[in-house]
Amino acid sequence: ALLNGFSQPDIDDYVNVEFILDAMNNRSKDLVFLSGSFNNFRPNKDWIMNYDENEKKYKLRQWIRRGRHNYLYATGNLNNDNNYVERLS
Repeated sequence: ALLNGFSQPDIDDYVNVEFILDAMNNRSKDLVFLSGSFNNFRPNKDWIMNYDENEKKYKLRQWIRRGRHNYLYATGNLNNDNNYVERLS
């Protein structure tokens, strides 16, 4: 599809995925991010995982491009001034 003269990926190129991290009852003092090939390993505020108090797990539902991806869970802090993650580890 074309949008403003540029080729845009079709919605069929994406799938809604729920990522779940079992924290084994160890909640991080820092934010937990999902970082992978789908976001060029540069997470921002859209990739912060939410902690589910009842299940004791981190969760994030996100649209990603279909295909095989490498990803990892990382901790860090969000700089609200520039929307970048600092001290990602």
